[in-house]
Amino acid sequence: MTSLPEQIVVNVGDMLQRLTNNRLRSTTHRVVNPPRELWGSPRFSIPFFLHPKSSMSLACLPSCIDAQHPKAYPDATAGEYPDERLREIGLKK
Repeated sequence: MTSLPEQIVVNVGDMLQRLTNNRLRSTTHRVVNPPRELWGSPRFSIPFFLHPKSSMSLACLPSCIDAQHPKAYPDATAGEYPDERLREIGLKK
């Protein structure tokens, strides 16, 4: 993907995907080196990570649920969700 001047690229995370009932899709973060002839060109990356309070609800937003897009996830909080993911990948019991 190539961004145009004045654009901002946002890497949507799993929690935002849940909250929006898959309207915004989580992406795997990856960095791709530019072509060799552009190695001397400046690149800017300003990572900003945001995690909501553990008590925040990640229930799908009502405005993101309709007949064509039924609720895809059970309700969970921002604290419960990372625990669930860590159990799924075997890093927590």
